[in-house]
Amino acid sequence: MLKPFYFDRADNIVETVYGKVRGAQYDGMYVFKGIPYAEAERFHAPHAPKKWENIHDCTVYGCVSPLLHFMPPKGDHLLIPHQYWVQGENCQNLNIWTGSINSDVRKPVLVWIHGGGFSDGSSIEAPFYNGLNFAKHNDCVFVSLNHRLNIFGYLDVSSFGEEYYNSGNNGQMDLVEALKWVRDNIGKFGGDPDNVTIMGQSGGGGKVSTLLSMPAADGLYHKAVIMSGILSLHDAEVLEEPRECVESMMRFLGCNDIKELEKVPFTALAYAYWTLSPELRAQGKCVGCLPYRNGEFVGNPFHVGFRKETIHIPLVIGSVFGEGNSFVNRGIRRDSITEEEGRQIIVEKVGNEVADRLISLFKDAYPNRNPADILFCDATFREPTSRYARQRAADGGKVWTYMYALDSSIDSSRTPWHSIDIPLIFDNADTAPASVNREHTEEIQKIMVESLGQFMRTGDPNLTDGLSWNPVTKDDEWTMIYEEKPRTALNYDRALMPELIKYAKELGNGFGFNPNTDY
Repeated sequence: MLKPFYFDRADNIVETVYGKVRGAQYDGMYVFKGIPYAEAERFHAPHAPKKWENIHDCTVYGCVSPLLHFMPPKGDHLLIPHQYWVQGENCQNLNIWTGSINSDVRKPVLVWIHGGGFSDGSSIEAPFYNGLNFAKHNDCVFVSLNHRLNIFGYLDVSSFGEEYYNSGNNGQMDLVEALKWVRDNIGKFGGDPDNVTIMGQSGGGGKVSTLLSMPAADGLYHKAVIMSGILSLHDAEVLEEPRECVESMMRFLGCNDIKELEKVPFTALAYAYWTLSPELRAQGKCVGCLPYRNGEFVGNPFHVGFRKETIHIPLVIGSVFGEGNSFVNRGIRRDSITEEEGRQIIVEKVGNEVADRLISLFKDAYPNRNPADILFCDATFREPTSRYARQRAADGGKVWTYMYALDSSIDSSRTPWHSIDIPLIFDNADTAPASVNREHTEEIQKIMVESLGQFMRTGDPNLTDGLSWNPVTKDDEWTMIYEEKPRTALNYDRALMPELIKYAKELGNGFGFNPNTDY
């Protein structure tokens, strides 16, 4: 049955601080796409957009940040469906799904920050980033946004002039400007500027963690969610300026100074970086493209601790059972493999004694899984996620952790992979059919959607008719495990994680994940 769509040039108009915007209505919801929230020159800090006189049409998406290279569709797009859009440096725009454009209504606001590391992705890269279903289900306002990435958002050129002081964090400062726009305008879209939840997955989760460590963002959000965003493969910050990389790009492009580098076409700049950076990185040289630790970003909390100014922000944080390990199934038929066959697979990797110890710990954590699933069990995200939660709780933070462990029905039951939880938590599982578990997805999706809605409203993800989900303490971590039959468990995999890390090479854990591009 067709869902109703309504568009009239004289209707669906909202007046923002910067001018009027026109959207459309779809399935009973107001939809605005590509609203400008900031503007900036290359390598410079963002600032508020210029006001406009005419009505700004916001019925189609705005430009997304330029990428460094073109990645043609591959088989993994079955697992994580992708869609591409027009690229441009003028990419500071956001999208809104809301049930009301009445300023007297004050609904909770979710601000979604996309993944793709600090170098790739966009707010519309995946069809399940669409916020309509979630906003409708939870009677809230859903905001997604684009911002500068890679060398356009995270290349520090501060030694070339004071005007570039915070250039290594321009992508993050775009996010701050977006949150300022939400504060100043979201009330016109039925949202409550005093109840804003920031949420990101993978690189988006890393950006949420970074925002918690940025004084400029203080007071612009009130709750946070990090999905598969704490990664142990690198530290998600740089401590030095990549000046040699920038000078190499200048020589490559025939530029005499930084001002000339500002003006070359963005495709040429991207090509120069993509050509030169691998060798420099191999030499141990800094090549940027991660947040730069300075006074604006105080640093990774694993190194400098959690800021007391944001320790009061309630946080939900979690990861996925397989993450990058589950991008391939390694030829294992999980619908028919026996326990002994699974044990022999692990024995072949690590020998009898280690296999027995690993299997015992694994069965304590996941009683219903075959020993072969040890090959897919992630520690790259899970261990630092758990550590992050416990350290934040020890400093006084209120944190809940989760593990998404519901297998997909494809490939004779595929263990869950990186990003598989996003379609469900946004009530969009039908846009990513490979993620679906035929028997259990609808039930788990409902729980996840409503739990996030509850967290947005109250700062507590517990549902009145659900499992008791306790916040983390310094010593005890109660984890919500989303599997065939959801459960909460205390310190359930703490003994397993060190062993998985110890034997990661033999087990092939971390397979399919590139720390330079995936975070």
